Amino acid sequence: ERIDPRSIEIDTPSGAVPLSGERAASENARERVVVQGGRALTLNCDGCGGSLQVPAEAKELECSYCGITVDLKADRIRCVDCERTIPVYGEVREGVVTCACGARLELGQDKISLLAKLTDPKRPKTPFPLGSILRFEGVEYRVIGHIRFRERSGGAIYRSDEFLLYARGRPYRWLLLDGGHFSLIDEIDDRPRFPTVFREKQAFNFRGKRWRQYEKGRSEIVWVDGQLPWVAQVGDEVRYVDAIDPPYTLTKETTKDEAEYYLARYLSRDELEAAYGKSIKWARPRGVGSNQPYPGSVFRRNSGWIMLGLCFLQIFLVMWASQQGHAIDQQILAHEEYSAEFLTDSFEVSRDNQLCELRLQSNVNNSWVYLDFALVNERDEVVHELSETISYYHGVEGGESWSEGSDSQSIAFRLREAGMYRWVIAGSAGKTDDAASTGPDVVIETWEGIVLSRYFVMLAIFCAIWALMVAILRWSFEARRWGDFEED
Repeated sequence: ERIDPRSIEIDTPSGAVPLSGERAASENARERVVVQGGRALTLNCDGCGGSLQVPAEAKELECSYCGITVDLKADRIRCVDCERTIPVYGEVREGVVTCACGARLELGQDKISLLAKLTDPKRPKTPFPLGSILRFEGVEYRVIGHIRFRERSGGAIYRSDEFLLYARGRPYRWLLLDGGHFSLIDEIDDRPRFPTVFREKQAFNFRGKRWRQYEKGRSEIVWVDGQLPWVAQVGDEVRYVDAIDPPYTLTKETTKDEAEYYLARYLSRDELEAAYGKSIKWARPRGVGSNQPYPGSVFRRNSGWIMLGLCFLQIFLVMWASQQGHAIDQQILAHEEYSAEFLTDSFEVSRDNQLCELRLQSNVNNSWVYLDFALVNERDEVVHELSETISYYHGVEGGESWSEGSDSQSIAFRLREAGMYRWVIAGSAGKTDDAASTGPDVVIETWEGIVLSRYFVMLAIFCAIWALMVAILRWSFEARRWGDFEED
């Protein structure tokens, strides 16, 4: 005949305790929940503490109250205050766990004792309830603990949350939520040498990185929940010093008894949601996180340097273009010649599809010269018609000198065919006093094989503006990182 295990009592130092499930022990010991042979057990949700029925042969169970996947493989203890089952993870036999009823229990090697009982056990709202599962680097971690810190600085109050992550056979990790920004934290064994005296942005080296001191302060624990590997109490204080090399933060935490060192890596919202497997319904980040990397694509992050390099390249090309081409004809015309129409001697353009330029210079002085040009080929056909004005004025007005115009001009044109060409030139001149009887002389040069530099100049200006805007945005981002602190 099969005996109901609940009817069996075992004498223990704490008295008779009924067996629960496949294995049970005294009220101060852990018990393993195993479901076999069609029997169902009752346990409490890891997150909300709700009472759940475990179906026979179940391998996992989703809480019907809060939706958390309950870990059926975890060791469990019973709350000494309300008899709820509480999961206990890891091999550490000391620490503290918090029951959904508000009882805070200290785990000892041989016993479980009640540390305190919260008068208001209602858990604060967080993006990751106890029992939540996240996956980092292919490893599944479960949120088993939660600490909320509060810090007062400059009359403002700042709040941050740390979630303890557990994976079987792996070291504990922490997930930090601070101002809407998330970071994944690992404890490190090597000890960086922080500068003895804290100075903001003071640099030092550690693990091949250049760290800059960011801030120091003192934070106070205002809420403890779930399981922690040490006895953390509300009111405990931690002093810290942070140094950054985005996306990393190096932290030194000191208490009365010890100093510990941590390395944190910034997590983007997309990366965290991928690890969580669902969208995170939580406030968007405020300001710039202490270890937040400059956002955007690789090109955006490096485009300033790329564009600066391209700017110097365009400047080089401008200088190169200015050295291209050569003169194939030169004429010096007096006013009497161009005012009566002048036909130049023939000159040769050596290659087809040549980019040519007509360069004009005149000794204008508070005067102007207007010229019409017709380029004719060997068959006396007009292949180009051009016109240009050269003017230069200057003076003194109100005690300040002024000037406008230029004594030189240039006109670019393209010739499709090589051959012999001549210019037909006609023009007029004038002065501000209308005494234009003798106009200025004009030097006319024809060049072939030129390269227009204005396109390189425009590209250089564009690249310089781009690099400047990137620098301004990067400076603004860094200024917000180092100076943008908001009240929580």
